[in-house]
Amino acid sequence: MRKYLNFLIIPLLLNYLFSSLVFSADRADVSGITVTITNNGTISASENFGLRNSDRLTDANLGHIANLTNNGTITAGGNDSGIRNPETITILTNTDTISAARDFGINNRPEGAIGTIDNSGTISAGVRSGIWNGGTITTLTNSGNIKALADEGDYGIKNNNGTIGTQVFFSIKSCLMSQ
Repeated sequence: MRKYLNFLIIPLLLNYLFSSLVFSADRADVSGITVTITNNGTISASENFGLRNSDRLTDANLGHIANLTNNGTITAGGNDSGIRNPETITILTNTDTISAARDFGINNRPEGAIGTIDNSGTISAGVRSGIWNGGTITTLTNSGNIKALADEGDYGIKNNNGTIGTQVFFSIKSCLMSQ
């Protein structure tokens, strides 16, 4: 009986420890594991990336975020991205703020894949694009704001040789797209 109990308890304990992470930190790197991240506070960096879904040095480590829920702030103060994704995010839900001081709120790299982005908050960049997509976004639903803040800014959404499948916008004025 004890042997069967160990088969039940150990997987449940491992699942709890490794798939339900909550971050409130100064920058988060996710690499080589599958995780669920719920942010109810602040993930920030004074430079580079608020949250980077890959190995810090190579941008490649097969990071997989199953569910990323942002109810707080994910931000980068420097010249890059609130979220940089050269890997896989299955579902990204934003109810508050994802931003970068200059370049991209979300930077989905050419090798990156995001299954669903559901935005009811704000995704923004100080100069360039709220969302820059060079990879694949299967579904993008927006009832919030996706924008570049500066007058000389690029676009709310810039699709740079990437693929964006189904798009649902509840407020067309909140984003401009470029193909």
